[in-house]
Amino acid sequence: MLIAPHEYPSDQGVAALAGMLDEQVVLDACRMQLTRGQNTSNQQNWCVARRIETLYHPNRYVRVVYVLLSNTDTPASRYWPTGQLVYLHAPVRESISRRGEVIRIDGQDVEAYLFPNDRRLRGVRHFAGRESCIEVWQQWLNASGNQATLKVDTLQRLLVRYVPEQKWIVRLRAELDGWSDHRGSNKKRIAIRAGSPESIDKLARRHQALAEPTVSTGPRFLVPDVVGTSHDNSLLGVEWIRGHHLIDAIKDQGCENILLGIATRLHTLHTHDIVGLERITRTDIAQRIGTCCIDLATAYPTQQSALTSIRRLWEHMFLLTGDAAEAIGTVHNDFHWNQLSIKRDRYALFDLERMANADPLLDVANFASQLLMLGYRPESGVKLSEAQRWQDMFLANWQEVTGESIDRARLKCYAALSKLDLARGMMRHLRPGWKNLADRCIQLATEDVKDR
Repeated sequence: MLIAPHEYPSDQGVAALAGMLDEQVVLDACRMQLTRGQNTSNQQNWCVARRIETLYHPNRYVRVVYVLLSNTDTPASRYWPTGQLVYLHAPVRESISRRGEVIRIDGQDVEAYLFPNDRRLRGVRHFAGRESCIEVWQQWLNASGNQATLKVDTLQRLLVRYVPEQKWIVRLRAELDGWSDHRGSNKKRIAIRAGSPESIDKLARRHQALAEPTVSTGPRFLVPDVVGTSHDNSLLGVEWIRGHHLIDAIKDQGCENILLGIATRLHTLHTHDIVGLERITRTDIAQRIGTCCIDLATAYPTQQSALTSIRRLWEHMFLLTGDAAEAIGTVHNDFHWNQLSIKRDRYALFDLERMANADPLLDVANFASQLLMLGYRPESGVKLSEAQRWQDMFLANWQEVTGESIDRARLKCYAALSKLDLARGMMRHLRPGWKNLADRCIQLATEDVKDR
């Protein structure tokens, strides 16, 4: 996850940014200055710091998560619980920093919190040890009426995602005595998420609602079943669904079948009624593209003129789309290729936290745009001509499934928004090559809003 110094955002509002992104500087500071929760001999064994998560809010703050390792050969899948997780926050918040430590990094004061000292994620503290994992999982098994017993010595933990003070996701795998699946295997996998109590309750309800039979016709996305919840620790457990990422599924089964399957299931999702979803209005969408443009311009001043132009053209173009933009359905609201796991005719859908009532073309445009952008991401291994073909095929499949032609003006509006959302996401998490991708996103978004 290293990025080159020339890719650092040009943001004068967060002076500690550069030092917090240099792993050697962070390692030296942690070894010399951290005092809480670690003994000196253990700290001196740390030989490498690896950055595993970044959350950058332009002109406001940076939060970066590192794992401090005593063995340079530790594979990424074993960073936790083998290493010591620490997250750093700058600038210092005086009312909160007492919960951690204030250390100096590259001449700047920075808050440091040793995992799991996270003030908002109570489940992190509870879930730090193997015994706690086993205890909660076994309670959920017992509550479901399952007579199986977890074999403690077989437990494996994999940290999937950790965003300080917001959420974390960990995958658990273990063998069960007294249970086996349809293949005769006694290995079980679940994913556990910690967040705010409100977010956990909402997610549980959405998983349960989408798992229930529906009056909608046609194939549906599979969503992970809820294994259990723990309100005391703000935890949600769901089944871990195995399958292939979209690119691998297309290579295995061909793009026609896969993209038609996705279009069909997405249309079914849009007709599914879920109680309690927020409504995304035209004003909300306009504010969203404005936020993207402002954040990108703050971090990337050389693109400020282009972003201002896009915003003005987009708002003008959006006004011309008329009342047709008021079509409403149940949307995923973050629908892209990495939210799917595909195995034969089973299409699993993840990350339901942003679901809303909105224009279904939001999902369509985002998925189509993200397919196209695969051709501009070298790590994907997808040629641009191939990505363009996939995009065109998906849009053709969508028209076939719905029996309606796509409103191209609306689609272009949302496509521009999708590309800027992608650039902003790469920037917020400081992914390698984010500026190159941002350049391309801004260029293509400009073409979208001019092509009307």
